[in-house]
Amino acid sequence: MGTIQGARGLTPWYPKRSRARWREGAPNYICDVFDSRGPGERYTVFFTGEGWIGEMDPRVPFLGMSDAPSHPQGVSMFGELKPHEFAAYRYRFGRHRVRWCDLPEHIRNHVIARANAS
Repeated sequence: MGTIQGARGLTPWYPKRSRARWREGAPNYICDVFDSRGPGERYTVFFTGEGWIGEMDPRVPFLGMSDAPSHPQGVSMFGELKPHEFAAYRYRFGRHRVRWCDLPEHIRNHVIARANAS
């Protein structure tokens, strides 16, 4: 959890999770899921809760993956965005949002395995 300076002092800040229909069947730590349908980094999964970095400088962690992240030539790497960058990403790529249950099973399993390993 990060904190933001508000009118009444420091207050906790949490990212707004996508609506329940997008997260159906997803673990509680999943915040949002995107599929760019392009080459390279195809899937981006944002996390919430345990992944906060820093008290005064909150970040939103994410996992970017290719279509085959477990393959030796696949891509699967963590990153982080500041809250305003996260909001801008959601606005810019909102049309690429997908439901958790619509992700391929091997992608869902990979996300869960990587999240539990960290």
